[in-house]
Amino acid sequence: MDWNNSVIENSHGRITEKNIDEFNVAFWEKLNEDHDSDLPIGEYVEFKFELFGMELTGHYCSEPIGDADYPNETEPGNIELYYIDNVLVY
Repeated sequence: MDWNNSVIENSHGRITEKNIDEFNVAFWEKLNEDHDSDLPIGEYVEFKFELFGMELTGHYCSEPIGDADYPNETEPGNIELYYIDNVLVY
């Protein structure tokens, strides 16, 4: 199952095809906002936060941003979302 369908299906009607793009932008912004860009490449990070009235739980690994001027700066990558409101997503 792909990300969008999984989120829509497990969101209890809060996320639909009409607002999935808005959710995805807000989700990515939240991860970036909480991420420490000085974390080493490959660092495993668990997350748990509320968004669109839902509690989201998962993890990601820090990845390089791909900028030669900042070779050690990282961003979230390989994101896995496990639970939406304590219900297993997959």
